[in-house]
Amino acid sequence: MFVFTESQIIGILNEAVHGISVAELFRRHGMSDATFYNWRSIYGVMKVPMMNLGQFPVI
Repeated sequence: MFVFTESQIIGILNEAVHGISVAELFRRHGMSDATFYNWRSIYGVMKVPMMNLGQFPVI
């Protein structure tokens, strides 16, 4: 099991926003679909600088 940092998680979510298929992200980063959708529900679409400033999106 690999633990991802917050900046890595946000980077993976941004890859999906920019058109990389979710199935490709699963293969590329070795994660499950449940993990991806859980991250997306927690972090939404956040940029790395926003995370560094503590600006979390309102859900």
